[in-house]
Amino acid sequence: MKTFPAAPAAHIDRLLTDVTDLLDRQLPPGYARALRAVPRHLFLPDRLWLRDGEGGYRPCDRPANPDEWLTAAYTDTPLVTRFTDGLPSSSASMPSMVLRTLLLAGIGDTTGGAGPRRPARRGTPGSALP
Repeated sequence: MKTFPAAPAAHIDRLLTDVTDLLDRQLPPGYARALRAVPRHLFLPDRLWLRDGEGGYRPCDRPANPDEWLTAAYTDTPLVTRFTDGLPSSSASMPSMVLRTLLLAGIGDTTGGAGPRRPARRGTPGSALP
């Protein structure tokens, strides 16, 4: 079994706090365990593009600035991973948005999320399946 380097616990703790504050609720235990277990930084390229505070982006490279890069990897913000024709064209999703989507879908949440919704029947807009 291959093991992966974990993110510093402080980064994960801060991300969990930020997400919990934004969602205004405690995360189901399985979600929190997943955030702790899956090293987000391993799914990111060596170059990220971060907001520069002036409406644009600036590069942040793992080899040149590993501390800033790792901190960015564990912030609750979408991370631009590619530019095409001068515009952002790919990103790593904002963690709270992913978790909000899972909560709304009721996936893996046994604590009373909104639950999955049934698709409407064909020909009867808005009606739920029995």
